[in-house]
Amino acid sequence: MIAGCSTGPNQDGWWDAGVHAVDGYWVTQESACPDNDRFCQHAIVVAKATLETTAPGSIVVSATMAGYPHCRGSRPNEGCFTVAGLVNPMIVILDLQDGTRRVVTLSCGAFEGGGKFDCRPERYDFMRVGHTQGPVS
Repeated sequence: MIAGCSTGPNQDGWWDAGVHAVDGYWVTQESACPDNDRFCQHAIVVAKATLETTAPGSIVVSATMAGYPHCRGSRPNEGCFTVAGLVNPMIVILDLQDGTRRVVTLSCGAFEGGGKFDCRPERYDFMRVGHTQGPVS
């Protein structure tokens, strides 16, 4: 068995320990963004701006970062992946004043070879609940 994976897959075939659904997405560990992490803080700013375009007037009371699931298949060693490179997925969970939680998925990194860190909204459909196809299906 892969270290850090659970004893069985969830309904969509994810094996990661602690995988859980938030706002229609599978995510793993949630953690606060350190105050001195400017990349993480920037991702939260972009996530809030993205939410404003889809749910104007929403009041965000807190934000956390979440991991994305890595291991999927009918067996624990069937398919695990890690996204690495100049641009990587980031998942921000925004807790709203009305008690709901919204997931904003982003691609963050250096775009167009410019070297300046930025984040852009991105759809990561393979992490959606009920979506059984993906990078390692």
